[in-house]
Formats: sequence, C-alpha cells, structure tokens
Amino acid sequence: MRVYRTYLYTKEVVYAVLVHSPANDLFFSRFPLLRDDPNAVCVYREGCFIWRPEAMCQTHSSELIHRPDLKQMEAREVTSPVFYFWDHVALALHVENRKVLRFSAARLRQNLKFCSEDDVVLENGEDFEEAKNLVKSLWPGFRAPLEEERSLLQIYSVSAIRLVLVGRTGVGKSSSGNTILGRDAFIVGGLSGTACCCLQTEQVFGRMVTIVDTPGLLATSSTTVQWEILKSINMLTPGPHAILLVLREGSFTPQDHGTVEQMEEIFGANIWTYTIIVFIEADLKVSDPERMLSEAEPELLRRVSYRTQVLNTQPQHWDGQQVYDLVQTVVKMVVVNKGKVFSI
Repeated sequence: MRVYRTYLYTKEVVYAVLVHSPANDLFFSRFPLLRDDPNAVCVYREGCFIWRPEAMCQTHSSELIHRPDLKQMEAREVTSPVFYFWDHVALALHVENRKVLRFSAARLRQNLKFCSEDDVVLENGEDFEEAKNLVKSLWPGFRAPLEEERSLLQIYSVSAIRLVLVGRTGVGKSSSGNTILGRDAFIVGGLSGTACCCLQTEQVFGRMVTIVDTPGLLATSSTTVQWEILKSINMLTPGPHAILLVLREGSFTPQDHGTVEQMEEIFGANIWTYTIIVFIEADLKVSDPERMLSEAEPELLRRVSYRTQVLNTQPQHWDGQQVYDLVQTVVKMVVVNKGKVFSI
C-alpha cells in the first residue's frame, strides 16, 4: 500500500491510497509506502484500514478555489452556504488490464461496521439505532449483527466479561445463557429447572464471555437456594461485571416482585449498579422493546438506570444483533464503572 495522490475539492481533501500486488512493487516504487505513523490520516494495521477523518477547522465561511495558472488553491470568503473542510480517504485498487474486481453484496455486508462519533459532535449524523435499521432494510435476511467500530480515542480494552444470570424459576435463564454463548451450554428444561450454579465460557464477538447460570428464585426461596446463588460471585473471581436479571415479556407479576426482593436480600442494595434487565421475547415475529419498557416496573427501571435488552431465546430465531447489543451494553457499563466488578 502506498500514498498515491492528494485531491483538493470545495469541501474536502481526499487522500488516495494505492493498493497493488507485491508483483508490481517496482512499478509503483515512485509512490511512498503507507506507514504506520501515529499522526497519519490513514494507516493499515492488523488487517484493517484505520482512517482518522477530521475537520481541519471549525465553522467558517470560505471555499477553496483552484488556480491552475499558479498551480495552487486559494480560499475565498462566501456568505452562504457555510463550508466545512474535511479529510477523507479513498482506496485506489490496481487490477490487471481488462480485469474486473468483483465482490458480492453479502461480503460487503459482512465487513460493514458502524463507526461511532468521537469528541466532535456532528449535526444530523446517524446514530447506531438508525444505522442498524438502515442496514436491516438493505439486507433483511442477513442474521449477523452490525458491529460498532469506535475510534482510537474511544477504545477501552475489555477483552473478557463475566456475567451472572438471575431470575425466577422457569423464566428462561438457561436459554438466555445459551443464546448469548451461541451454543447449548446450559441444560434447559426439567421439573425444577437449574438446581445448582453452572459456569460456561465462550468467545462472543471477539470477547471471552463467562456466564454463571443460577437456580431459580421464588418469592420465598430457601436459605439453601440463596447460598447456592451467592456462590456465583465466588465462581467469577474477582467478581462479575454484570448481573443479568431475566424477566418474561409482559406485565410485571407478583413473582417478579418477589424475585427483585430476593435479589436485594441476597446481594445487597449495591446490586442494581451492576444489573441489566434482559426481557425474554415472546412474540417471534414482532419485536417491540418500547412496549416492553412501558410494561416494566418503573421503579426497577430507575434502579438499573434503564439498562435493558430484549432477547429471543428460540434457537431457530437467533438474533445476533440482540446478543451483540447486550455484550456492548455490558462493555459500556464496565467503562462507566472504570473496570470495577461487583463484590459483596
């Protein structure tokens, strides 16, 4: 890869990067190599192009004018509209004569990611939810999630996360764990559900995810069950990053009230700082997170700072976007908590 050319336009400066076969290295030797410079607009690292776009100045009223006679560009003041000068990167792919570079739309979707904004806030920019809806409309049958790519300044190294599943008996904790890990890690079914804590680990979207499934809670759980659930904290040394409270879609039941009271009795009032509510989706055709929130207990939502995620636990209807969003919610919570884990 080489630095090919710089193009000046009215609203942008485009840096063209030449990509060619090593067999043509001598032919293109007159162009400087693309180096991994921390100040470069574009570098290639670990199989990815890292592009650092930025506006070279803030709001102003000027435009670039090409002066061929002087072989230079000049800035001319204008009253309207206001222009912004941005850095952009374009890839120039060299192919042999009369050959065509072809790739499928599915491959394009597979490598498509959403890039989060950095400290500079752009007006009328798409947010992640808008981007997901747009990509879903373009690739309706594509089951893999749209991943979110953050800038170098936003990256917080969270390579592994540890989770505890908590909920009433039969709510779907084990199925939730299987959905998150992407395999049949926990036993589903049985008359009494999970009887003791079970730990499973799997790599999920580039992060090592460890989950402890716990026995179901009742309005009046025995001391034995409470102690068994408490073991989950010690199984995840030095402690879990998040507690996933699993609830069924629908109105908040007396059994759910009992589960919440039992949680605070077992773990303490600090548990809600590390809790995320996972709603098990009942309708396989229509996902309506807003309706689920409206049916949830307002005080409980306030306690968990409105951290929620909808999850479809049916294997034939696995939704990778839901799992990815849940993992990202945990990662963001780890960042907010500055890496601290739950402890008793």
